[in-house]
Order: sequence, then C-alpha cells, then structure tokens
Amino acid sequence: MDNKEYADSLRKIADLYEHNPELHQPEPEIAAYHCKTKEDAKQIIAMLGNCEKQYTDTLFTLSKKFGGINLRFVFSRTDVCDRVISTRTVEVEVVEWKYDQILKGDDNGN
Repeated sequence: MDNKEYADSLRKIADLYEHNPELHQPEPEIAAYHCKTKEDAKQIIAMLGNCEKQYTDTLFTLSKKFGGINLRFVFSRTDVCDRVISTRTVEVEVVEWKYDQILKGDDNGN
C-alpha cells in the first residue's frame, strides 16, 4: 500500500466514526514500528517539524499530536544512536572531625 492508499483508508475510517458516534474508539494513537535507520529518523523529524523526542534504555521515539491523536514512530535505540562508553573517576569528599584535646574530654566524660 502506498501513502495515498493509506491516507484514503484513514479517511474511510474517519467517515465510519463520524457517521457512527456510538462506535467505540480505539486508543488515540497510531504507532509505526518499522522505522529502522538513523536516516529514517532524520527524515521523519524533518517531515514532522516540531515533535517530541523520548528516550528509554532500549527505544527512541518521535511523536506528534494531530488534534487528539498521537502519531508515534518507534526506533530501536541501537539502530539510531551511537553508543559511547566512557569511564569517570568520581571524587568523594570525606569529612572527619578532629577535636582539640581540650574538647575531647577524658574517658570519664569530663
């Protein structure tokens, strides 16, 4: 199916819902999971314009609302992101309190 046939099909679905208000609606989202490459992501971003980008440990998602329906493109993060491994040395400040002998007192608490 090409994009024209897809758009025509969506219009037929829209007509069905418009003429049958009692018909239960599906989730207000269209999700595309066939996106595979970084180039696909760049093209979709250019076509959508302003869109939301979400990252999880495994997924990269582009989404944009059209009225009340969210259009979402889902990518495997390994397909579109470059994995960078780095190491960091973190310094931890350790605070110890040293008291002058006069403040310590003796073993009896004096």
